[in-house]
Amino acid sequence: MTIITLRDVETNEKVIVRSVIDPVARKDKKGNLQIIQVHKWLYDESDDFVDEELYGALSNGKVGMYVSLQYVIMKIEN
Repeated sequence: MTIITLRDVETNEKVIVRSVIDPVARKDKKGNLQIIQVHKWLYDESDDFVDEELYGALSNGKVGMYVSLQYVIMKIEN
């Protein structure tokens, strides 16, 4: 699980998000069950999901990188 500390550039507040794996079960054309691991991001404080638009930036982010116009990455922990 990856934990990222973001800084809100408008309010200067720290926001922590964490990655989670949400397994999804699906049947293929032959009727076999497949379990797919879907990576998602949650706000640590509220357990609400982060907007999916930010998933790519969070997954490939580096310290100092802007995730959106609102957030910049301050710290990444694995």
